[in-house]
Amino acid sequence: MPTSEQSRSSGAPAVTIDERILKAKDQLEQMIDMNPESMVLIDSDGRIVRANRAFLQLLVIENYGDVLGKTLNDMFPSIDSTFFKKIYQGEGGYERRDAVERRKSGDERQLQFGVVRPGGNSESLIIIVHDVTEERKEAALLEKSYKVEAVQALMGALMHHLNQPLTVLMVRAKMMSVALEDGTASTDDLKSTLADIQDLSMKMANMLRKVEESDDFQTQEYLAGLDILKIDD
Repeated sequence: MPTSEQSRSSGAPAVTIDERILKAKDQLEQMIDMNPESMVLIDSDGRIVRANRAFLQLLVIENYGDVLGKTLNDMFPSIDSTFFKKIYQGEGGYERRDAVERRKSGDERQLQFGVVRPGGNSESLIIIVHDVTEERKEAALLEKSYKVEAVQALMGALMHHLNQPLTVLMVRAKMMSVALEDGTASTDDLKSTLADIQDLSMKMANMLRKVEESDDFQTQEYLAGLDILKIDD
């Protein structure tokens, strides 16, 4: 790439630093204008000096004059002003911050502000604003469905593995109670029943311990349309 000296010696006009800055600024502003994402350019005083059509659509505003020269706090008055102060005072090349906007209609929407800092001596900021309300709702519903599915799988496994030994315990205890009442139970019968009850209780305790200590949860088909947590006996 030719230097300024080489350009002058070859007869080409020299490009000054100021001209390069202006060209870069023009390119940046064009990029903001054409970008489909909601974007604004903020100056060192925290005021909007450039906004694109997507930003106006986000705010349901028709005229650029209602945006330019205003602050983000003017545009989003329900969001605490300290939120935007932290954006202006932050450091680094890029960061994202979330906030909840309470609209005049009473509805709330979740907004994500992406902050791009040009670096160098520039104090300007580019703010990219996303309405992530529906995205977060879908994520919350998906997470809830996963939790429900996980609880169903766990409860299905516990019912499957615990119901039978619990039933055996109840039956053996009841039979021993009847035998003791009618005097037909011997000491050996009582010892055998108590040993079986103790053995089944230990098996259930070990099974619960495996569930608690497991770090790899796998499922297995139990009934049509229902999977349960796989627990090795």
